[in-house]
Amino acid sequence: GRPGARVNVALGLPSGEPGPVFSAQLQDFTAEYDARRRLEAAEKLTSATLDTTACVILVTDMGGTIVRVNSATTELTGFAEAELLGRPVWETSIAPSNGADVEALFMWPNRSGQPVLRETDAHTKSGDRLRIVWNNNIVRDQQGRPMYAVMTGIDVTAERTTAGLMTHLLQAAG
Repeated sequence: GRPGARVNVALGLPSGEPGPVFSAQLQDFTAEYDARRRLEAAEKLTSATLDTTACVILVTDMGGTIVRVNSATTELTGFAEAELLGRPVWETSIAPSNGADVEALFMWPNRSGQPVLRETDAHTKSGDRLRIVWNNNIVRDQQGRPMYAVMTGIDVTAERTTAGLMTHLLQAAG
């Protein structure tokens, strides 16, 4: 009789009874249903956010294995999601840093409470060089234990090329 309540019904036919006798068991699973609905909504929001962000996003487990990439990663680098998932991040040509730096991110995650910023070169699937500014941070569980590393990279190749050209022109004019 509660609006929004969710109930499972199990019907049974007990053996040994003379004639058709049924038993019914009701189980209220409203709390589980509501929790699942909230979790699904949060997952949809996370996916929409990742997939509409125009920068490289790599999510790894605490072992450094890539567990999620956004669609902009494929657009910017040429690597399909399937080519990146399940690989250690440092084995990719788009890794935000070398293996030792990535290991340090996992060993000493976010001690200062501030994201770890780095600017590095990355290479696309076709071999083109990109200049990426990386913002790395750790996602923690409710007890504060590290769970995932989120590596967000902004392609600044055009900006760095323009800045270098302007510096060169200004030096040549002097």
